[in-house]
Amino acid sequence: MSIHQNPRPVQQKKAAPRVKGEPVVKISILEPRNYNEIQSIAKRLLNNEAVLINFHKVEEDQARRIVDFLTGTVYAQDGDITRVGDEIFLCTPKDVAVEGVQALYDEQVAFEV
Repeated sequence: MSIHQNPRPVQQKKAAPRVKGEPVVKISILEPRNYNEIQSIAKRLLNNEAVLINFHKVEEDQARRIVDFLTGTVYAQDGDITRVGDEIFLCTPKDVAVEGVQALYDEQVAFEV
C-alpha cells in the first residue's frame, strides 16, 4: 500500500470540557523568604500555573538568583516573566497573555517620585 492510498484523516484533539465555575488559569501568590523555596515555585510553573511572586521578604542577591532561575524555567516552557511592581514578578505559562502591566508599573513609579 502506498502512502497516498486511503490516507487516514487527522483527528484533532478536543479541549477538555470546562467545568462550570472552574478557573481557566490558576494564579498562585507567593512570598518566598529564601532561595531554597525555588523548587516549589518552579513546580507550580511546570504545572501550567501562573505565579505572582512578591520578593519583599527576600534579600536582593537571593531575589536575583530566584528571578534568574525562574526566567530559565518559563523560557523552557515558552512562558513569560514580567515585572509588575516594585519587587513583584508575574510568571505565566505560554497560553497566558498579560496586558497593561508596564503602564500600571510606570504609573506606580511615577507616584513614588
